[in-house]
Amino acid sequence: MLQTLIKRLEIIRAAMSLADEDLIAQQLPALRAVLPQLDGAAGETLAAIIAALAGGHYPQAMRLINHLLTAQATLVVSEDAELVALRLELAALERQITAETLERDEIQALLERFNRDFLLHCGPTLTEILTAQEQIARLRLEKALHAQRRQRQEKRDTGHQEEAETDYRAEMDEEEVARAEAEDEEQAEIAAESADEWEETLAAYDAWCDWLEEQEALANAAAEDDPDLENARRTYEETKQQREAFSNEQTQAEIEQQDIAALDADAETRLKAAYRRASQLCHPDRVSAEHKAQAEQLFKELGQAYKKKDLPTVERILAQLQRGIFTAASDTLSDTAALHARIAELRENLAALRTEIATLQDDDTYTLLRGFVDEAAYQAYLAEQCTILAGELEQLYTLLRTLTEEEADDAGGVADTADDDADETFFF
Repeated sequence: MLQTLIKRLEIIRAAMSLADEDLIAQQLPALRAVLPQLDGAAGETLAAIIAALAGGHYPQAMRLINHLLTAQATLVVSEDAELVALRLELAALERQITAETLERDEIQALLERFNRDFLLHCGPTLTEILTAQEQIARLRLEKALHAQRRQRQEKRDTGHQEEAETDYRAEMDEEEVARAEAEDEEQAEIAAESADEWEETLAAYDAWCDWLEEQEALANAAAEDDPDLENARRTYEETKQQREAFSNEQTQAEIEQQDIAALDADAETRLKAAYRRASQLCHPDRVSAEHKAQAEQLFKELGQAYKKKDLPTVERILAQLQRGIFTAASDTLSDTAALHARIAELRENLAALRTEIATLQDDDTYTLLRGFVDEAAYQAYLAEQCTILAGELEQLYTLLRTLTEEEADDAGGVADTADDDADETFFF
C-alpha cells in the first residue's frame, strides 16, 4: 500500500511539471481511497495534499508531496538497514547451530563406537559371565525347591500330616483341585445312599467345602510364606532376561560393524571434511521453508552414510549440494516479521541443542574416553577390561562348581521324596 502511494505521488509530481491537470485529477480518487488507511503525520500530510490539489494550490501541493516522499525514502532506508542486520544475525545463528550439531554428532559417534568396540572385544566373556550367572540362579532355585521338599517331608515324618497336606494342596494346580472336588462329591453321593447317614454326610461335605476354601487362601499366600523360594525364582528370571537382552545387543553390534567401512587416515580426513561441509549446506535449520522437508531427508541420508564411513556417498551428497539445490533462509527472507520469527525459532533450537550436548558431556563414558591420549591407550583399556572380566568369570565358575556339588548332595537327600512328589514338575 505504501509503495503504491509513493508511486502515485511521483506521478502527480511529474504531472505538475508537465502542467497536465487531467492526469492530476485521475489520481485524486486513488489518493482519497488510501487516506483512511494512513494515520499519524503521514495521514495528515496526505489529507493536506489532497486538499491543495483539489483547490488548485499546486505550489503548496508540490511542497507537501516532496516532504512526504523524502520522509518515506528515509523510512525505506531505515527498513533496509534493519533487514541487513536481521539477515546477518540469522546467518550467524545458522552457522552456529550447524557447528554445534556437528559437535553433538561427534560425541554420539564416539560413544557409539566405544559401546560397539566393548561388545566386540569383551562380548564373548560377558556372554559366559551372564550364562554362568543364569546357571547359578537356576541352581539356587533348585536348592530352594529341595529345601521346601525337605520341610514337607519333615512334617510328614514328625506326624504333622494335616500341615503337610495343607502345603501339598497349596501347590496343586487348578486341575488337581477340580479332580479332588469331583472325587469328594462322588464319595458324598455314595455315602448319601444310606438314608440313616444322610445328615452326617451332608455336614461332612459342608465341612470339606470350607476346608477347600481355606486351602485356596493358603495357596494364594504361598509365595509370602516362602520368600526364599520366591526370591530365587525372581532372580533366575532376571538373569535369564539379562543374558537374552545382551545376546541381542551383541548380535546388533556385529551387524553394525560389518556395515562400517575400513578407511585409512587420509580417507578419514576426507570423510570428516566432506561431512562437515555437506552438513552446513543441508542442515534443516539453515534452509528456507520450502526446502525443509527435502533437506531433512538428505541430512538423514548424510548422517547414515557418515556413520558407516561411506566416503563415496558422503562426497556424492556434497557434490549434489554444491550445485545449489538449497538456499539459506538468511538469503531469502525479506520480511522483518518473518526474520524475527525465524531467529527466535533458531535460538530455541540452539538452546535445546546445547542442553543435549551438556548431557552427553556429563556422561561418565565420555569423560573416560576424553582421558585417552591416543588410539593405543584406548585399545589397552579394552584389553584391560577383558582381563578383569575374565577374572570375574573364573570366580563365577568356582561358585558354580560349589553349587553343583551341593545340588548333587541335595538331590540325594530328597531322593526318597521323589515317589511322594511324582506329580510335581518344575520348568526352567
